[in-house]
Amino acid sequence: MASRWLKLLFGASPFLVAFVFIAVSIAVYPGFSWRRNALSDLGHATRSRAAVAYNLGIFTAGFLAALYAMKYVVGRWLATGLCLELAGYTLGLVAVFDEVYGRVHGAVSALFFLMLLAASIAYSIERRWLAPGVLGGLGLLSWMAFWADVFEWGAAVPEAISVALAFIWYLRLVAEASSR
Repeated sequence: MASRWLKLLFGASPFLVAFVFIAVSIAVYPGFSWRRNALSDLGHATRSRAAVAYNLGIFTAGFLAALYAMKYVVGRWLATGLCLELAGYTLGLVAVFDEVYGRVHGAVSALFFLMLLAASIAYSIERRWLAPGVLGGLGLLSWMAFWADVFEWGAAVPEAISVALAFIWYLRLVAEASSR
């Protein structure tokens, strides 16, 4: 029984770590605005007082996500697991190549969100469960609204929406993967 709880905690840890470090970073970065910023602005090495905390948290979350996917997901749902491994890896790269790196940062950020969408679709197909694909599509819609300037919000809003929607189906994945 304790083993199942440890697996559950390990599975939830990438999101928990990211949420805690993002919240702390927002608290110590007084200029942060959901209407103007991307979450990555918190990790800008030369402009943000929160850069060390933010980048440490994002890197750690990505590392934990990749490890969890390797250990518990790939053997059960191959495509989902591989997409989650790559999502974790690219999330770590978001921290390594912070906004100081310009286009490189933009590319690894885009890859992270694409891998998160791919994981949603893969899990939807492998589990024959529509919800993850729909949630991934809603995350994509939030990005489309951002690009079309439908709302006055910064990139932080579709970033947060995409991750929160992925967290919904990911919790079920963790519960199922922990039951073995």
